[in-house]
Amino acid sequence: MLLVEYLYWIKLLFLNWFLFAIIGIVTNVGVIILSGYNFRGILAFCRWATHCGVSFYIIASGKDDPIFNTCYKKNVYFVRQDLVLTVDKVKQWVNLAREVSNCDLILVYPSSEYLNLYLLKHRSQLESDYFKIPLTDEHTYHQISYKKQFSQLCKTFNIHVPRQLYDISNQEVFVAKPNTYFSSDSQQLSPLIIRNKNEREMFLDKFIQDDFFYQEFVHGKSFYLF
Repeated sequence: MLLVEYLYWIKLLFLNWFLFAIIGIVTNVGVIILSGYNFRGILAFCRWATHCGVSFYIIASGKDDPIFNTCYKKNVYFVRQDLVLTVDKVKQWVNLAREVSNCDLILVYPSSEYLNLYLLKHRSQLESDYFKIPLTDEHTYHQISYKKQFSQLCKTFNIHVPRQLYDISNQEVFVAKPNTYFSSDSQQLSPLIIRNKNEREMFLDKFIQDDFFYQEFVHGKSFYLF
């Protein structure tokens, strides 16, 4: 596995350790969790919080959220009617968590990139004496989170990353990675593995090419750490 992959997961572990450190310093603290995404990570945190006696309050993504199939369904205190995020909604969830918990401090679990980026963008409107977002500053987070910026950062430290491709017209196997998490027309983007000529043509028909950068596909084992 490339060193760049290790660094990515170190970032995620750092976020968790930072969250755990705050919980260790402040005794009367509760954590709100937006469920529906990164389900394995959420389950891992719920297991840890239960073991350590940390209070957590789950906001289900809807009635079909898989969290209801787990023992943590008892921790669901709010069910969303839609998946649209707004500042007012986040404040509502924080205030409800305070009411049911009587906690002095509420934290939000950084469960997905989309959520994290939204929280950082609106941090000044959301944070207060009783609610904190346990993430680094927005600029640093972008450097680590956005794949193109992170690849460039790695190169400055002579850390190897997959070779960038500037012309994919004759490439049949490659990886398309979004420059940011949103396209030019505000659609959410994810990395794509292109395996053949047909998939390349489908990709070019569906997406704006300049919204992505391209790298060679590196064959080998894939490891997922959570």
